Amino acid sequence: SIREVGGELLVLARDPLKVVQLFGGALVSKTTTLIAFALSVQAFGVYGIGFAALSLAYMTANTVASMAPTPGGVGAIEAALVAVLTGLGVEAASALSIVLVFRLITYWMPVPVCWFFLGRVRRAGIVFRPLRERPVTQLNMVWRKNAGSPVLRKFLDEVRRVGARG
Repeated sequence: SIREVGGELLVLARDPLKVVQLFGGALVSKTTTLIAFALSVQAFGVYGIGFAALSLAYMTANTVASMAPTPGGVGAIEAALVAVLTGLGVEAASALSIVLVFRLITYWMPVPVCWFFLGRVRRAGIVFRPLRERPVTQLNMVWRKNAGSPVLRKFLDEVRRVGARG
């Protein structure tokens, strides 16, 4: 509920480092994506559109594409980006090329890299394994007794519920 979210935001606000990590990380991530988009546009010789206009165009396209129920916005984000670029005066063929290169670099190229490292992490035994495949273990948890976090309460209720099933 809104009250629970407000409570969590107040808890978060008491720790400035977490606020910086949360919003700073999101800011760096989005800024990096916007820079990659602007550089992709410039790589195809389109120089007449400013960074602010390209950023607004990207965020608009991303917002529109997020309504499509596809993983990672595949298909929808490409169509929306081509539409906003052509709306900014970029020729359709150039817009399509720009978008395909941009998505190749920012969406598809990281996949094999992540797949490789995920395999390495799995070999180290760090990846999540379903509980039904693990032997029974004792679970010990520590938390502040009067912690008012509704998320913590729900988590503890779920742990108790799962623990009661054995």
